[in-house]
Amino acid sequence: MTPQLSLKNCWLVKYLTNRHFRGTGHRTPNIYAHDSPTQCIRQWLNHCLYDAKVTIPTYAAKDYQCVLNFLYSYRGSKDTFGAYRRDLERFLQWSWFVRDQSILKHKRNDIEAFIEFCIKPYKRWIGLKKVARFKNQDSLRIPNPEWRPFEAHISKLDRRAGTLPSKDDYQLSQQALKVMFGILSSCYQFLLQEEIAQVNPVALIRQKSKFIRKEAFTPTIRRLSVSA
Repeated sequence: MTPQLSLKNCWLVKYLTNRHFRGTGHRTPNIYAHDSPTQCIRQWLNHCLYDAKVTIPTYAAKDYQCVLNFLYSYRGSKDTFGAYRRDLERFLQWSWFVRDQSILKHKRNDIEAFIEFCIKPYKRWIGLKKVARFKNQDSLRIPNPEWRPFEAHISKLDRRAGTLPSKDDYQLSQQALKVMFGILSSCYQFLLQEEIAQVNPVALIRQKSKFIRKEAFTPTIRRLSVSA
């Protein structure tokens, strides 16, 4: 049976990826200074997910390190790093606890299944408001229990009218889909260059139009004026 990702697990996976880079919490291991980074990551994942009573997949540590190394190459750009981290965190969560498969084993159909999941995720993964990912408690940054991987949005006009958002309002924009395709492809291209992955499954998706609609474009028509 494919393990399901509980909310607590979602927060912790997000928490881990963030802390390795920002260094804002206690007891976060420096995997790059460790003799066995994979073992260090495995111990850290098991420690942080112990209370959730979830068995970490054997391949999770390697997946985590692969994504961590890719993200590290974007550490100089805060905005790019944040966008890449958000989508890759969702990708790790889905791969481990929904697909039950390493990112290094994914094929074209797996990537398509992930995209479809992001278009219509589990409702328990959807939040109704934008909240900080972490909060401070006893000098530690801990996961915010109100945070979710996805967020339902409504217009400012609807909010002013007193309308409350519903999880049914969640929509993944076309722009977000385009960005996600680019991020996943860049990650796999990095893994190919590092000789870790054997194929870029995102590049094998021939009909991205199944997910991304072409924007309507109305050409500007210029007419020559006739002088009297």
